[in-house]
Amino acid sequence: MSQKACPYYKNGLCVSPKLDKPTDYVTNKSRCLGNYTTCSYFPNENVPKNDNGLTQYNAKEIDKEVSYYPAVNLLDEPIESGCEFFHLIRTSKGLVARCDVQSRVITKSQALLCSKLYNKCPFHLLVKS
Repeated sequence: MSQKACPYYKNGLCVSPKLDKPTDYVTNKSRCLGNYTTCSYFPNENVPKNDNGLTQYNAKEIDKEVSYYPAVNLLDEPIESGCEFFHLIRTSKGLVARCDVQSRVITKSQALLCSKLYNKCPFHLLVKS
């Protein structure tokens, strides 16, 4: 039985009109190819679709240059976290994770912990209290 893919999931990128530009940071194959209506980037039916999509996007574009140590900060693969303060940043060498509460790029091990245990993170709890 085949699953229906999200209409905003194109070539591994999310092209939702709720985003400024297409990105793979918010994609998750199990969600994008399954129950995509639960995604916060899936618009309601009354939101007009932005048809610019991939035509205005350069796939090799770098988000911004940040200072980091590749051996410590460069991620092997994209990581998802439920924490709203966690963001992935595309650099010239790959992806790094950033914590907005700490205002810095975090290490690979911190990114993995944020992915699995963000509800117990002292920085997350500090901001939420």
